[in-house]
Formats: sequence, C-alpha cells, structure tokens
Amino acid sequence: MRPLTKNRPKAMIPVGGKPILGYVLESVIAAGIRDVVVVVGYKKEQVIRYLDTFDLEITVVVQKRQLGVLDALSCALDVVRDDFIVLPGDNYIDAASIRKIAREPRSLLVTHHPEPSNFGVVTVENEQIQRIEEKPGHPESCLVSTGVFHLDPAIYPYLGDGELPDAVNAAIANGILFSPVWAENWDDAVYPWHLLKLNEKILSHLEGSIEGTVSRDAVITGPVKIGKNTRIYPGVVITGPVIIGENCDVGPNVVIDANTSIGSGVRIAPFSYIGNALMMDDVHVGPYSSLRSAVIGEGVELQSHIAILPAKNVVDTGEDLVRAKFGAVIGDRSSSAPFTHYSGAIVGSDVRIETGQKIVGMLPDGTLVR
Repeated sequence: MRPLTKNRPKAMIPVGGKPILGYVLESVIAAGIRDVVVVVGYKKEQVIRYLDTFDLEITVVVQKRQLGVLDALSCALDVVRDDFIVLPGDNYIDAASIRKIAREPRSLLVTHHPEPSNFGVVTVENEQIQRIEEKPGHPESCLVSTGVFHLDPAIYPYLGDGELPDAVNAAIANGILFSPVWAENWDDAVYPWHLLKLNEKILSHLEGSIEGTVSRDAVITGPVKIGKNTRIYPGVVITGPVIIGENCDVGPNVVIDANTSIGSGVRIAPFSYIGNALMMDDVHVGPYSSLRSAVIGEGVELQSHIAILPAKNVVDTGEDLVRAKFGAVIGDRSSSAPFTHYSGAIVGSDVRIETGQKIVGMLPDGTLVR
C-alpha cells in the first residue's frame, strides 16, 4: 500500500468517505457484537483517536512490534475469553458474514477470488478445512481465506512461531476440525490501485444527501452525498454514486463522474473532469484537468492541465511483478506542474514535479523532477 501507508496504517486509509476500519466496526456492531478488542501498532495514535468516535466500549491492546496477525493475537490473549472472532481491521466485511461465522465455532470465512496468490488458498474436503497454503505461486484453486477466524482456547497450544494459518494447520493435523463458512460480502485491497474497486463496491450502497450549498444551475443525478459547508458552483455536473466531504469548493463547470470519493477541504478548479477516483483531504486540482482511475493522497497539489489516464502497467511490488491497469497513485503532499501527464504511475509522498512531462512507473518519496 505504499506510498499511502507512509503516514497512516492501512486500516485508516479513507475509502467511500471513512477509514476502512470504520466499515469493520460498523459491521461488528450491526452483527450484535459488543465485546471488542482492537490491537494497534503502526501509527497507533491515529487508530486510537478514531476508536474514540464510536459509542462502543473497546479494549485497546498495543502490539509493540509489527510481527503479523499471530503476534497481534498473542498480545491480546490476556483479554479474550472463551470463543472469539479474529477480524482484519483493514478488510471490508459485511455484518451478514460476521453473523454467519459467529454461529459456527472453529471456522474460517472463505470466498472465491480471481487473484488467489495474494491470499491463503484453502483446501476443503468433506465440508472440513484440510489445509491453508499462504500465497502459493501456483494455487490449486481460487478458494481463499479472508483472514476471519472463529477460534477458541483449543488453538492456544499451537500459537508458536509462524503465522495464524500455520497454527490452524497444526491444529488440524492434530485432529481439531475447522469448518468453512462462505463470506457474503468481503474484499481486501492488496495494492493501492485495488482501492478503486473497493471504493466502487462501497459506493454501490451509497444513500444520497446534500448538506452543502448547490447552485441551481448544477446538475446532480444518482446517489450523491455532499458534506457541510461544501459549495457546488454553476455548471457543475455530478453523476452518482459520488461522495464529497465537508468544506470543499467544486467548479464552476466541473464534471464529477460515477464511483468517485472526495475528501474534505478539497478544491476543484473550473473545467476539470474527475471520474472513478479516490481523493483524500485537502487536495487542490487546477483548471482544465482530467483525472481518471486515480488514488490521490492528502494535501496533493495538482496545477492546471493535469491529465491522469489509465494504462496497463507491470508494477514491481518488491516481492513480485504485478500486472495492473490504473491512472495514478499519488502520495501525500506531492505536487505537479501544469501539463503533467500521469499514466500507470505510482508517485511517492512529498514528490515535486516542477516541469510538465509524462510520468510512468514509480517515483520514490521525496523525488524532485525538473
């Protein structure tokens, strides 16, 4: 998720108007669960502040070193009792899936996924889990683990080194049975461009509401949510689903197309187009710009005549080469000069592009382009 996780944990990346963690907690509450333990580590202060906004008693446990889910669970064992459910805080999950797994002791939430190599691949025989193979190079099926487990103290003797799937595999080898439970609605954004698909999924459930000021010469169709003190100027066309945060200025003569999430404090100058995009707080988009398939970090400054267009690309993740199609992922506080053209680009945080040119591939944090 770099560069987006340089300044925030993945669970705090805003999608569809709120951090991913917010959807998890809302689903937990809707499923009727009130005894919640959250393990925090990287940038923990952000998470703790956000947890304070919920009307729910949450026990916070600090993981001093980020050593994976099994270590996080081990940190929390002193405060969990009897049966418990393990939920990743940075995946999208619905309440129905949580209810299903809550009714099935010693179980694992599973689903089919088109990219199984990014997950644990699950083997099931006779309606029982036989094995979880983490991120195989040549997966035998598309059935994957969502990382959501219903466990009990029987797992404790197997919590050694490795990861949680290793512990479950060891328990299975010693005769403890685990059942698969099919997820209703679950998703995980593994790479930054996956956030666009997750954003689209979340916005498909959007209910429109307008709290800002909208010119009567603007055209709004479909579900559109506009926050307080946001001003939509004449000639603006918005086609939902779209969400726009508080204290934004949009237009005049701006087009915002479907599946777009815009944070708070954003300014979009006249004659610009934005579609299928996820934009965080305090972004400035200059006039005559066109932004498509873009994930834009907080405080980014895009001057006039900026173009972001989707393109097929091969991205080096540091572990593998991954095929992808997107316009750009731009880290926090980066800026670009007029007439900059992004195409399949991943731009780090605090990058300055001082002359208009085509940007393809990766630019590390703090890069200066002249």
